[in-house]
Amino acid sequence: MPEGNSYPIECSMGAITIPITARGKNLNMILDTGATLSYVDSNVTYGMESKETMTDFSPLIGGKFSTKVYEIESSFYGEKFNCRYGNLPYLIASMVNTLGANGVIGYDFLSKFKMVLDIRNRKLTII
Repeated sequence: MPEGNSYPIECSMGAITIPITARGKNLNMILDTGATLSYVDSNVTYGMESKETMTDFSPLIGGKFSTKVYEIESSFYGEKFNCRYGNLPYLIASMVNTLGANGVIGYDFLSKFKMVLDIRNRKLTII
């Protein structure tokens, strides 16, 4: 295993979840290696001004949807990064909540850190 800081992750029903802090809120986020935009509950972005509106696609709802995009400084065990978040449509948000998560984290997190996922031992190592 490469040397670096290792942190615990959770695996539930095929989803890897990691703890993220955004706007002072502790969130449990699904790690999605294919997500170009990350997503959080609307209570995290409440009262914020969006930077843009983006169209995304989800096979879970059978097509495209639009979301406002917010830039939020976030952290993973104190390791800070800037992240662009949208708000999920209700149906997808309900599915994410069923997994005990508050959202989905993707590209901005993955591109910030060089990391190794060790699913068997349930840890993520930043190298």
